[in-house]
Amino acid sequence: MTDGNSDTLKRHLSAEAGHDAGAAAACYAEDGWYEHVALGLRFEGRDAVEAQYASSYATFPDLAFEIEGEVLSGDIAVHWGRIRGTATGEFLGQTPTGRSVDVAMTAIYEFRSGAINSERVFMDLATMAAQAGWDLDEIRTALGLDTTSTP
Repeated sequence: MTDGNSDTLKRHLSAEAGHDAGAAAACYAEDGWYEHVALGLRFEGRDAVEAQYASSYATFPDLAFEIEGEVLSGDIAVHWGRIRGTATGEFLGQTPTGRSVDVAMTAIYEFRSGAINSERVFMDLATMAAQAGWDLDEIRTALGLDTTSTP
């Protein structure tokens, strides 16, 4: 991973740890994007990325990421570990429960010209919902996802 990309990633992770949505989003390219794969949501542009981070911090004011491993190569970084927090804020129509979540996650970052071009986060939404005491079907409905199963 180039020094510029490494420095950007360090600044980004520090901003996330400090719950500074603006500083976290400032590490993205102007047209960069963030994707919650499990939620089917993609936030394009710095303003949308910043709003996504602010929303996450409002839902989980004590949100923390524990990076257990990483692979860094050129313009790509992959982190895996845990997302932990307490559901004390609203989440897609679900009321705060005060329950804690601890979910495995993987984040894939792509860099362009020393800025984050994209970040894709993979996590188990069903486990997070169960731990938080939220209704998974209601979350899926709020997102406009199909809640019926097919054979």
